Amino acid sequence: MVDLKVKVLGVNFRNPIIIASGPGGFGDELRKHLDFSKIGGFITKTVTLNPKEGNAPPRIVDTHGGILNSVGLQNPGIEKFVENIIPQLKDLDTNIFVSIGGDSPEEFKTVAQIIDNFQFIKGIELNLSCPNVSKGGLLFSKDPTLLNHIVSLVTNVTNKPIIAKLTPEVTDITEFAKVAIEGGADGISLINCPQGLRIDINTGLPYLRRGIGGLSGPAIKPIALAKIYQVRDKFPDIPIIGVGGVMTYEDILEFAMAGANLVAIGTGIMINPKLPEEVLPKLMEFLESKGINRYEEIVGIAHKGGLG
Repeated sequence: MVDLKVKVLGVNFRNPIIIASGPGGFGDELRKHLDFSKIGGFITKTVTLNPKEGNAPPRIVDTHGGILNSVGLQNPGIEKFVENIIPQLKDLDTNIFVSIGGDSPEEFKTVAQIIDNFQFIKGIELNLSCPNVSKGGLLFSKDPTLLNHIVSLVTNVTNKPIIAKLTPEVTDITEFAKVAIEGGADGISLINCPQGLRIDINTGLPYLRRGIGGLSGPAIKPIALAKIYQVRDKFPDIPIIGVGGVMTYEDILEFAMAGANLVAIGTGIMINPKLPEEVLPKLMEFLESKGINRYEEIVGIAHKGGLG
């Protein structure tokens, strides 16, 4: 049998497949369809200091090879999250990470301080690059000073592993990864949604009420792979969570070979909530066919001369 276990960010994962922040919400709806004990981990929808209603509908539209979303970080705020959602998350039989956001660096710090009180939460992902909000959002991951400041503030108030989720919409992703690492980030998540637009030709107006949204799904996979490959090349030892268009076991293999230690499924679970479970046997079968005993052997192999 192939050993799929990985140790990343000081945390033991039963396999490298996790659920990306966003599509899985806070796990309540997904638990009706997915056996969480079969996957490596779960990253919650982003939580902010204050409640957010999100953007006005319509806020999701199909596009070729994916979807455009403009949800806008809808969430109940950290107080209600602690009161109503934390108890539910404890019951999920997998590693739990919480995604946090904020309108200012200080809000990131405050939310992180609160999350730090819950031992069962294994780590914190900083949503530094949401394309669907007016305050903060993409600004945080495109401004090196702000990026470093936020990461530094958070790492000073928690001992939990900190993951910086970055946008691909920068000139050199490795420079921004470097800034996050220098600020104290323990890992990098690549990538957040690039921006996109669809227009209804019958009205001449954008489908999304807010206009531009975040593109996710298979259409962004080559972009995600390129960014992961670049960061892994520059930083051989930094833990990377790969996300962006994962739909098949072949996608998981590509992400791993590009350098992702963990591979997150997002849009895929909106199409098939059982996808994370279904890809596991095929993943193991492929590795066995290549005589590979441990999943970790293929991580970053594209930088090491390939399978040959």
